[in-house]
Amino acid sequence: ISAPAAGESVTNIACQLWFLALINQLGATATAAHGVAIRCEAIAFLTVTAFAVAASTLTGQYLGAGRPDLADKAARTAWGLGVVVLGVLGVLIYAKAELMFTIFTGGRRPGVVAEGIPVLRVVAFALPALATINVLTGALRGAGDTRWPWVIVLFGYLVVRIPMTYGLTTSIDRGGLGWGLYGAWVAMFADLSTRAVLVAARFLRGGWKRARV
Repeated sequence: ISAPAAGESVTNIACQLWFLALINQLGATATAAHGVAIRCEAIAFLTVTAFAVAASTLTGQYLGAGRPDLADKAARTAWGLGVVVLGVLGVLIYAKAELMFTIFTGGRRPGVVAEGIPVLRVVAFALPALATINVLTGALRGAGDTRWPWVIVLFGYLVVRIPMTYGLTTSIDRGGLGWGLYGAWVAMFADLSTRAVLVAARFLRGGWKRARV
């Protein structure tokens, strides 16, 4: 159980560093805008963690008590609440993206604000997917089904995010699309959306209810 969970964590860290290294090549303004956008996004990430912990705990407890029906209900409830809450946060982040960047930069970095607003608005649309990934992965972990979340993370980064980031951020004269930081966040959006579909599919198939712990 622990080995795939550890592998998932290591994969997340390594691939996030890889992703950041690609963004750092885009220049100081893009790097600064990325850092501020990540801090703004952290509001949603920290919020959904609460629902993920609840899903993990209740799923494990109910399965241990021999009540897979209640485990399923608890996970679905946490999932629904997480999606709704992050959906509302997404609307607020989209609407207040300029204000958030201005506050973080003190109004002294107009270039950072101009480059950061579009990427923050991209991730606003990805927050329901982020909720799905975190909450349902938590439920799968609680059930002891840790292999598939790791496989899905590997697929999301190595097949979707990293290759797309290379293609979208590389300049046109070098064979890419030259979208810069915006392209990197579009790749992040595609990754989160893909992983959300895969995690939801794994959860809805119900194999986690029969995982041997």
